Amino acid sequence: MTFAFANMKVVEIPLDKLTADPDQPRKNFAAESIEELAASMGQHGQIYPLFVIPFNDHFQIVDGERRWRALSKAGIKHARTIVLSDKPEPAQLQLLQVVSNCQRSDLTSLELADAYARLMETAGFTVTQLAQALSRSKGHVSSILGLHKLVPDVRELVASGKIAGTAATQVARLPQSEQLAMAQEFTDGHIDRSQLERRV
Repeated sequence: MTFAFANMKVVEIPLDKLTADPDQPRKNFAAESIEELAASMGQHGQIYPLFVIPFNDHFQIVDGERRWRALSKAGIKHARTIVLSDKPEPAQLQLLQVVSNCQRSDLTSLELADAYARLMETAGFTVTQLAQALSRSKGHVSSILGLHKLVPDVRELVASGKIAGTAATQVARLPQSEQLAMAQEFTDGHIDRSQLERRV
């Protein structure tokens, strides 16, 4: 699946005419990161445009919510945008958002897992087809999707940054009854990453 949209145009749009997409894959926006970007935009202006689509009497952000938030923080009133006049199909839109975020390493492993699962449901992809669409290995996609098998307490450890996504994919391979104990051994420093992999 490729991203070829007709009738694109670049326009300046007031920030209050832009709205976030509640279904976009990225859910967490670190305040410190927004502050840093706002400071840069205040000094150098907006370099990369937002991608938006018409939405009622506003425009919905397809890609660039972090930049939109930083523009507001910087006191800038308008955003440079690329307006997609032909709204993409839901599966194409989700794939565009996931690829865009992945290219900037903006998504956490849990956000990736949720985004991959939604893409498979929306587009009807198999794991192999999703891997091809994202230009990722089938093993990578399978490992990320495996994070859905984590018990809630371990998901919390991942969300808080106490366990990196790469280690979490190993823990997810264990029976759910064993996941928390292994995760706690890892976070307590009793085992390192290589030992975790061997134990799993």
